Amino acid sequence: MEKFTHGIIAVDMINLDDEGNAPIIQFVGYWEEPNEDVINDLRIEFETDESLGLQDQIDDLDLQIAPPEIVEYYNDILKEDGALNPNDFSLN
Repeated sequence: MEKFTHGIIAVDMINLDDEGNAPIIQFVGYWEEPNEDVINDLRIEFETDESLGLQDQIDDLDLQIAPPEIVEYYNDILKEDGALNPNDFSLN
């Protein structure tokens, strides 16, 4: 699997952390830049997919294009977890 080049984050705009920052509740990685249709489809998925457990929070979440440093952060987590091969980003 190649590392993600783009992403969408769902941030909780109501329940800020102790420092006043909106926590990231969900990250979804993409290999192409997502557009408004992708964001809208993701919101519908968050509203309807019970396995994600976000139905009760959806009104508090703001879906945003992830900044590059957030995308890289999640790529690093995938590498650390062994989901990505650090040499060629292939599935192990």
